[in-house]
Amino acid sequence: MDTKKNGVENEYNEEEDKSCPFCQYFQDSPCRNPFRQWRICVKNVENPIMCMDPFVPLKQCMDDNGMIFESPDDNAEDIDSEKDV
Repeated sequence: MDTKKNGVENEYNEEEDKSCPFCQYFQDSPCRNPFRQWRICVKNVENPIMCMDPFVPLKQCMDDNGMIFESPDDNAEDIDSEKDV
């Protein structure tokens, strides 16, 4: 099946991402479908910033499913600001 239209990939190719741990993490998550939409977009643009529309549902899914982790530095700043109260 031809997955390109006018030179643009319009379907997600799971086989292509099997060697990518980041991709596999999302493939095995509840955010599989939003990730696929974002991944298709990123593969078809020069500047990934153009993929904010499909990123928003992915980010929301990640938030809803506890997939966003704070860095230790972010947490340290929150703790420090609480001490000042």
